[in-house]
Amino acid sequence: TVPFELQCMIGGCLPGASAFLASSCEVEGAVYPPSGPVIASPRSNASGGEIAMTTVATANSPPGTFVLLCVDMDGLGGPLLPGPAGPKLYASAIVDVPNTWLHAQVNGSLGLVDLELVCSPGACSDITTRAHLAWSCHSNTDHPPAPGSDPPRAKSQTSSLRSLGASANIGGEVFAMKVDVATLVPGMSYQLCLDLDGSGPRPLESAGWKVHIAAVVHQALSPILRVGTSEKLVFQC
Repeated sequence: TVPFELQCMIGGCLPGASAFLASSCEVEGAVYPPSGPVIASPRSNASGGEIAMTTVATANSPPGTFVLLCVDMDGLGGPLLPGPAGPKLYASAIVDVPNTWLHAQVNGSLGLVDLELVCSPGACSDITTRAHLAWSCHSNTDHPPAPGSDPPRAKSQTSSLRSLGASANIGGEVFAMKVDVATLVPGMSYQLCLDLDGSGPRPLESAGWKVHIAAVVHQALSPILRVGTSEKLVFQC
């Protein structure tokens, strides 16, 4: 399940309102996908609308596809019909990225490093899934141009995934992708771009995670910071 916070017009979130995720909000034969109640809260926002919360099941949201958050303002059986609450949402297969930073290239060494990803069960494949880092998953450059800046460098090369086995903490399967950090800019954050089925019909999209290329390549300090005291931190850029 996944929680959503909604903004309703005054009186719009009626008792019995419900929400669900689906590729289309047109319900065939009045059979709803798994849905959750839309619960209005006493809070309001600056524009005078009502804040409501809902938690919906993701069973109808296959990873790597687009879905709609559909809201029926008076629930099943009422005269109102369910409709989209906004634009389509991408159902990401990545449930965790344990380390959302990578060290920049050091002393001209090879820039290929592993980035671990945790995929939802059965979503990723070491045969077809491809991934890379980029400033935009739909751009040919890896960072935004700026006046007086160097020409944009090539984005991170596309990598296949290597399975590392099941995740013991949050479920799913752990994979590793290769990232050529030598082509990326230290101090910038990049989107994780994922194509679950390679040349198949599922789109290349941002997986909803960003990875920072750290300009700090080494730090020498105790892993414990003592509260209320001054600490000396030594690091190499």
